[in-house]
Amino acid sequence: MGFEPYTIEQLVSYYRQNINSLEGFDISNIYLVEDLQVIADKYGIKESTTNMEGFAVPINGGVVAILNNLNGFNSIKALFHELTHISDDIWFAKAYGVVEVAKHPYYYALQIYSEINAFKIGNQYAVEFLSDGNPMLKYNMYESISLDSILRDLLCKKEIELYDIAKALGYILLYDDFYKIDDHLSHIPDSVSLRLRGVIQSILDAYYNDDIEEMDYIINLITVKR
Repeated sequence: MGFEPYTIEQLVSYYRQNINSLEGFDISNIYLVEDLQVIADKYGIKESTTNMEGFAVPINGGVVAILNNLNGFNSIKALFHELTHISDDIWFAKAYGVVEVAKHPYYYALQIYSEINAFKIGNQYAVEFLSDGNPMLKYNMYESISLDSILRDLLCKKEIELYDIAKALGYILLYDDFYKIDDHLSHIPDSVSLRLRGVIQSILDAYYNDDIEEMDYIINLITVKR
């Protein structure tokens, strides 16, 4: 289970070569464990890890924990997903000249921005890594992603979290990047309200501009439950 037959070193090397160098990140801060809560407790993280496949926090230069009972694709996807959060934390710290990223007033906005990145990049590069230049295998892996079903589950329910919107956008951008589609919001189910469509478009615009301040402004304007 876990990353077999690959090692953490191989996968982090691939990430650094193809996605981001993760400058300053110590690979020894990656934990492959049966119980994520053990690592959360070790670093004084109060948030519950129930139903998580992994997590990343900007503590001690960045800490990543991944469940070791995931299948090969999901474990690699989870690792790349969490490393993307570390990458975004490193970028934010440099851009805003801060040391303790989690204490910055824009940290929640950064998390939403980073979730879009992480869902896109985690899936995209797990596929790239495992298909290893095989176009047919890569195509089949993308075909197995049921975008319509994912978006209905995330956007067509009574209470929608900002996390749901970020995840939805991550999958939309993943899908559209592969199939070369530009009209990203064309995938949104018809039952989604005009107001929510406007919120999604605003978040997407801020994301494309790497504008965390605008993302924070949007978050403070809307009433989606936080």
